Amino acid sequence: MRSTRTTKRQDDDIHVRGAVDIVKGLEKKRQRRKEKFYQKYCNKARRGQIPERKTQPGRGAERMKEIGLLMAGKKDPGNYVLSI
Repeated sequence: MRSTRTTKRQDDDIHVRGAVDIVKGLEKKRQRRKEKFYQKYCNKARRGQIPERKTQPGRGAERMKEIGLLMAGKKDPGNYVLSI
């Protein structure tokens, strides 16, 4: 009878990973991957293997301004409807 109780206590001492432990482990794994990627990126940039990224010139802001003025009725009066 005594031996069964001791085995139960040993079973209770074993730690079972819960949801919180798994999430914490995944967060650590994600952080390690980010740090490794950033380190590789910095090394490549330092060696000059990665060109600088510059934004491409375009008419995005100008076009949005034109559309806004058109919809407000400031540019060409008309019946326009914005569709979503």
